[in-house]
Amino acid sequence: MLKEWFFFSKGDRRAILLLVLLLVGGLCALWWKEDYHGLSDGEVASSDSVVANFRESIVRKGREVEHPSARRDSFSRSHRSHKQQRGLAKDFFRPTEKKVFPGRIEKFSTDTVLDLNMADTFLLKRVPGIGSWRARRIVEFRGHLGGYSRVNQLLEIDGMPDSILRWFAIHTPVHKKIDLNRATADEMAAHPYITYKQARVILRHKRLHGPLQSLSQLSLYDEFTQEQLDRLKPYVAF
Repeated sequence: MLKEWFFFSKGDRRAILLLVLLLVGGLCALWWKEDYHGLSDGEVASSDSVVANFRESIVRKGREVEHPSARRDSFSRSHRSHKQQRGLAKDFFRPTEKKVFPGRIEKFSTDTVLDLNMADTFLLKRVPGIGSWRARRIVEFRGHLGGYSRVNQLLEIDGMPDSILRWFAIHTPVHKKIDLNRATADEMAAHPYITYKQARVILRHKRLHGPLQSLSQLSLYDEFTQEQLDRLKPYVAF
């Protein structure tokens, strides 16, 4: 009889298995319902917060994988907004008075005249049209000459404009002269208005005819023109 009990038909076995599964499922549902309702309010809230945190993490990860171009557009809009705000603040607090930059040299007015033989580089740079380079060249050329004898000597410096001549005058005479009867050829040739060839002519003249008495004695030589002698006159002594 026991043997007959286990030998059900195929349809009977399926029906019995379905009943068993339904019974087990019903028991599990009753157990879970009792266990959930047995939780305190704090435990229920904690379980809800876990679910909320899980959902928030999913949303945050979705934002992190946002397309890079969208992030760049968002940054650009924010950056432009900050720049506009800074620009408005700058315009609002911008001073109305004239800006004065440290180290900037104030130029002279039109009624100023400088002594060309006494002005230093700082005063020269206050003349309109003269900067650091031109002021340095003016002082250097003055040192080689021994002093300026005419204002238009400035035009002998390369790149010096005519417009600066009206700012100068000669109040102090030439302070350095060359003694042609005592100077060597190198000392004479160091002056801008005497070449080394001309210096050798002067030495030869002194050797043949004695000390020089005036520049007119040099006009007999082809190496000297009358214009050159007139230009040299303020800078020599005998």
